Amino acid sequence: MAAILEHYIAADDDRAFVGETAELGYFNEEASAWLLGFDLGRRLDASERSLIEAFIVAVRNVAGGLAARIVTQAPVSWDSEEEVVHRFELFWDGLEKGYSLES
Repeated sequence: MAAILEHYIAADDDRAFVGETAELGYFNEEASAWLLGFDLGRRLDASERSLIEAFIVAVRNVAGGLAARIVTQAPVSWDSEEEVVHRFELFWDGLEKGYSLES
């Protein structure tokens, strides 16, 4: 999942540099995570969104250990539990934005 968040868009994809991601201050890998969430959010129904929300809650619960396990398999730039949580928060923020447009 971390690799998908990191590489969802190509390095030269315009969406990483213009539009809402740029306005939010997200570029490159951060934009990739947000845009994956946004694109997915536009396609989810309420039950699918709930399943993803449960996963995000588990990632946020650093004491539960999921973020620590993700660090061991994640791209090198994801070097801490805090970075894991940050990237999944970006994904969730994008998902929420995309979902709200389709609801």
